[in-house]
Amino acid sequence: MNVRQVSPEDVHRLQVKGRSLDLVDVRTSWEFNDVHAEGARWVPLGPVTPEAVLADHPKSSGPFYVICRSGHRSMTACQRLQAAGLKEVFSVAGGTVAWERAGLPVVRKARQPWLSRILPETLLRRLGLKAG
Repeated sequence: MNVRQVSPEDVHRLQVKGRSLDLVDVRTSWEFNDVHAEGARWVPLGPVTPEAVLADHPKSSGPFYVICRSGHRSMTACQRLQAAGLKEVFSVAGGTVAWERAGLPVVRKARQPWLSRILPETLLRRLGLKAG
């Protein structure tokens, strides 16, 4: 099955133009919650079916732009959706990695500043080492 790919920049241009599109992120929940393309919604790869994709958009037939981390899982998801009869399905080439590298807007989980300060020290202590 031939999956059409589209660049992150092209998807973002469509978003900026106000084009109605559905950006579906098929990564794990922790990957999605850590960082995802602005405007994306989460549908994990495991249950990617037309029913799952259409759950929030029951009258939509596409286009659906599927994104993952680097492009592999989105290709798998697109193949499943096409096999189930959806026609307007595109894989975002390079995934979220390419999206971020292009400097496109993302939603990022707020980092816990206290964690980044104590984690290295805690690891050093557990290893029996001293900091500094």
